[in-house]
Amino acid sequence: MEEIASGAQNGADIAMKGAERAISLDIKAREEATRIAEVVSVIEKEIGLTVDNKRDLALLGETVGHIARFVETINGIAEQTNLLALNAAIEAARAGESGEEISASVESIAQSNQLTYNAVVSIKDEAQDSAHTAQSISESATATAMSAQRLQALVSRFRLEQERSLVPLQGGRKASRARRILNAATFG
Repeated sequence: MEEIASGAQNGADIAMKGAERAISLDIKAREEATRIAEVVSVIEKEIGLTVDNKRDLALLGETVGHIARFVETINGIAEQTNLLALNAAIEAARAGESGEEISASVESIAQSNQLTYNAVVSIKDEAQDSAHTAQSISESATATAMSAQRLQALVSRFRLEQERSLVPLQGGRKASRARRILNAATFG
């Protein structure tokens, strides 16, 4: 009878150690799952920010497009003003002495128009640079979002595998309960 009791005790001790290991692994796995959930939360937040940034960049691109159209309109007005100034200068030259005052005004208009034209060219160049920069950032944001989504998919697969692996560990708790019942029945 002592041999049976001793064998049962050894078996119960082995089962208890196995159950304790399973519980320890279960605790560690749950801690890791919590850390992974925190990482996933950060990734999801970053994906959201990336999507928001991409939307903002698209709006910036639209705004730059509007500015470019305004610049083209101003440029067209400047070209027309130059033609009018040229025509006025020709008429002033035909008018002779009486056209000298008009000629001075036309020259002043032409100078102002040249300054406007130079400013329009600078704005156009800046708008084009901004559009290129926005496009580059948008492409980078798209690549970042795609990478984050792939990472999120990997984490989701890891979570699924982790959940699948936790099921047998929960069986370790059942073994521990069975061990306590066995101890109570055999030695209690």
